Amino acid sequence: DAAIEGFYSKRNAVMANSKALKEELIERAKKVAETNNFNQGTHEMDELLNQWKAAGNCGKETDDALWEQFNAARQAFYDARTAHFDAQRAENAKRAEAKAELVKAAQAIADEKFYSRENSDKIKNLNAQWKTIGFAGKQQEDELWAQFRAAADSYFEGLKQYNQSRRDQWMMRMQENRVRKLDLIAKQKNQLKRMEQELGYILSQSAVDEMKEDIEDKKAFIAELEEELAELDKRIAE
Repeated sequence: DAAIEGFYSKRNAVMANSKALKEELIERAKKVAETNNFNQGTHEMDELLNQWKAAGNCGKETDDALWEQFNAARQAFYDARTAHFDAQRAENAKRAEAKAELVKAAQAIADEKFYSRENSDKIKNLNAQWKTIGFAGKQQEDELWAQFRAAADSYFEGLKQYNQSRRDQWMMRMQENRVRKLDLIAKQKNQLKRMEQELGYILSQSAVDEMKEDIEDKKAFIAELEEELAELDKRIAE
């Protein structure tokens, strides 16, 4: 019967087309299974599976055989993806552990509250080590970095306050020293004034000569004190 013959002919053509499509999908799946881009590969495998489902039937025996090949390629990809991400998680865990040790070291330095060039260099060295360890996974990386940064910031803020305190104390000493110098200069000038006044009442030439020598010494001493005061003012202004 022509109608029956036409039906089977058409069905066979559809099944042959389905078989050809699925064989093509198998080859594409094998290529995807070789990729190292697992995010892109996952998207492509999902798309291939959708196309497989839409490819139609090509007979149970053939379908089963083709599916076995297609699924083997998919499984190879997913096994490789699992191994990759397991290895990545293990590596991230190692890096996170190493960075947690750096956090502890930074916190110990900050908690000590001992501010020195050596400790400042230690913090900077810990930061340099951090960069060499590598990425530890976004969540752990962000959390650990926040802890490390907090410890480093705490140390350097303390260092800033310590240096400011030292500067304030130094400035206080300088100002006190300046007041003492001004007082000493004023006293020396008063003494010089009295000596110059007394000079007019001295009758002995030898005593006059001695007083003049003392006056010159006093002037030299005052000049020296004023020079020291000028240097002190210069240091304070810096």
